[in-house]
Amino acid sequence: MVSDALVQIRTHFESVYGRKPSNLAATLFELLPEELRHPRVARLQCSSFLVERGLVRLERRALAAVRRLPGGMVDLGCGTGGLGRRIARRIGSPLVGVDVAISGGAAREGFIVGDMHDLPLSDSTFSLAIANDVLHLVEEPVLALRETHRVLAPQATLIGSLYRYGGSVGRGRTREQWERVFGDAGFRRPRLFDVTREWRAVMTAKHQARWSHRESLVRRFGPEAALHCDVSRQMLGIDMRIGFIAANERWEVIVRK
Repeated sequence: MVSDALVQIRTHFESVYGRKPSNLAATLFELLPEELRHPRVARLQCSSFLVERGLVRLERRALAAVRRLPGGMVDLGCGTGGLGRRIARRIGSPLVGVDVAISGGAAREGFIVGDMHDLPLSDSTFSLAIANDVLHLVEEPVLALRETHRVLAPQATLIGSLYRYGGSVGRGRTREQWERVFGDAGFRRPRLFDVTREWRAVMTAKHQARWSHRESLVRRFGPEAALHCDVSRQMLGIDMRIGFIAANERWEVIVRK
C-alpha cells in the first residue's frame, strides 16, 4: 500500500504542477529545498534554475523594459514556455517562444521550432527578449546574439541569465569576455549581476538532500533513482577534485540594443 505520507506528497505535487507524478518524481519533489518548491516557481515547470527571488527580478526588469519601449516579447530557449507565459501575462505583452524542440503546452500555443543561430523571425520585431540559462549553451554565442540583436527593435532589451563553466573548454568565459561577446554582436555593454552565492546555496541544499537519502531512494526506485543520485554526487563533487556547483558561476544579465 502507498503510505499516507506519499499520498500527501503526490497531492502536493499535483496541486503545484497540475499533473500526477510518478512515485520517484513525487519523492524527489518533496526533497527539494523550499525555494524550488515555491508554488509560483514550481508551476512554471522551468527546466532552467529559478527561485522566487529570481522570478521577481526578471518580472521587474521586464516591466521596466516594456514601460520604456512597449511591444512584443520573444522567449529564446523557451522550453515548456511556462516562464515566458508568466512574464508576458505580467507585463501585458504578446509572446513568441522559440526552442530547438517544442512539445506539450508550448506546441499547443504555437511556439516556434528554431535555432538561435538562425532565428525564423522578422527584423526589429520585439521590444524584449528573454534568454534564461541559454546563452552559455549555444555553440556560437556571437552569432546567436547577432540574431537576437536583429529581431529586436531599436532600444529594445535582452534579459536573462548564463553560467560560467569553470571546467568547460570554450564555455568558461570571464565577465570581460562576455562583455566583448555582447559588443561583437552589436549590443551595448551588458550589466552582469553575480548571483552565484544564491544559486550555489539552493543547489547544494537540493543535492545534499538527495545524496543523504540515496540508499532509500535506490532501494525503493531502483536504477532511475541511482542516476539521479549520481548526478548529485557530481554536483557536490563527492570523490572528485571539485564538483559542478563549486566550479561554476551564475550571472544575470541586462543589455540593450
